[in-house]
Amino acid sequence: MPAPRAPKPNDPVAIPHLTHTLDIYAYDAYVIDTAQRHGCPMLTLDQGLSQAARHVGVNVIEI
Repeated sequence: MPAPRAPKPNDPVAIPHLTHTLDIYAYDAYVIDTAQRHGCPMLTLDQGLSQAARHVGVNVIEI
């Protein structure tokens, strides 16, 4: 049996999936999902959020 696929951005289960997979708060998962959905980089000073976003392929701009 194949492993379950990760949900696509804007999928109703995307936020809970990111929250569980990355061990982050739902708010952080929402920010990551929004960046994925819009195909835009994130700007954050939060190192944990930055690492989680990079882990799922979101480009993070450091200032």
